[in-house]
Amino acid sequence: MASTVISTNPGIPFTGVIPGNMSPGKMLFFQGYVNPNALRFTISLTCGLTQAPLDDIALTFSPSFGQGVVVINHFEKQTWGQGVQVQNLLQPGQNFEMIISADASEFKIALNGQHFVAYPHYIKRLQRISHISINGDVMIHNIRMEGGSAPPPNPAQPTPPGQPTYPAQPTYPGQPPLNPAQPTPPGQPTYPGQPPNPAQPTPPGQPGYPAQPSYPAQPSNPAQPSYPAQPSYPAQPANPPLPFMGMIPGGMKKGTKIVIELTVNSDPTSFYINLQCGMDALSDIAFHFNPRFKEKVIVMNTMRGGGKWDSKEERKKPIFFPFKPGKTHKLVILCRHFHINVDLDRFSVGWYDHRLPFKSIKVLAIDGDCVINKIKYGDD
Repeated sequence: MASTVISTNPGIPFTGVIPGNMSPGKMLFFQGYVNPNALRFTISLTCGLTQAPLDDIALTFSPSFGQGVVVINHFEKQTWGQGVQVQNLLQPGQNFEMIISADASEFKIALNGQHFVAYPHYIKRLQRISHISINGDVMIHNIRMEGGSAPPPNPAQPTPPGQPTYPAQPTYPGQPPLNPAQPTPPGQPTYPGQPPNPAQPTPPGQPGYPAQPSYPAQPSNPAQPSYPAQPSYPAQPANPPLPFMGMIPGGMKKGTKIVIELTVNSDPTSFYINLQCGMDALSDIAFHFNPRFKEKVIVMNTMRGGGKWDSKEERKKPIFFPFKPGKTHKLVILCRHFHINVDLDRFSVGWYDHRLPFKSIKVLAIDGDCVINKIKYGDD
């Protein structure tokens, strides 16, 4: 696959153009080095360079080494999104390789050849994403691009009727497109290995790049407060037996939050949490969340039509499987407008796009190799 070098050993802060802008199938490769005393750095995909007001930011990747988390977020209409936090796997004083790839619905980020996290597109039109911005405690050796598809061509314009009083005008040859269409890459089951990093020269200062004004501060990553009891929801009994099935008070709506504290059995195989549309055995299941301990994978799917699972099963296989035998976990399920978000012990496990209307969800069901300590309902 053809590769386009965007920059080599740029000075930091850095701002560069994404050739042809972002598009589905396009991948951006970063090879870099985290400074030994790093506190934080940020790599962002932006929709321009305007600072006042600040242009939208489709994706920002921001490791915090003091707090041990990576914040993934976006900035739209002068407002930061809620973002997600995941465990920081990067280390000060070490090289790293990162890939940001875009498909039709989300960004996928890989670190050192392993899938790290996905983040949905809040800036829906990817062609708006035009620039890369990098600042903070990091050195970048190389930035390159592969793949992607060109925007659809403009439809042919009808030829105006000939003017009888003027002679016919010669046709000018068509101009080649500025950005030829790139072939769509095949699905990436694994991320390609990157060439070894070169020796770490000190990058020269870039006199041609003006100082980059800082982005508006994102909210810090404080410890997550416990979820207060919600007076509008009835208290749930402690330690309910399995299998558990109960009505969601008021049904599912945008902003509904379900907090489940559970303890995994000492020798588990799997357990599941379902958001269902009814209490019958063949009721539609809008969201099936199924950690499997032998495979160390989390399976998510939808069942409908009297017991038929969707053929598109989502399998999340994180680098470190988050559920531990014998350990107590706090799982937070939050209903967003476009997807279900799942957090485990303050870190994002992932999200699942709605395949059935979320307003049809009425029932919570849990069973498998775990013990439920408590369930709490609330609003975001």
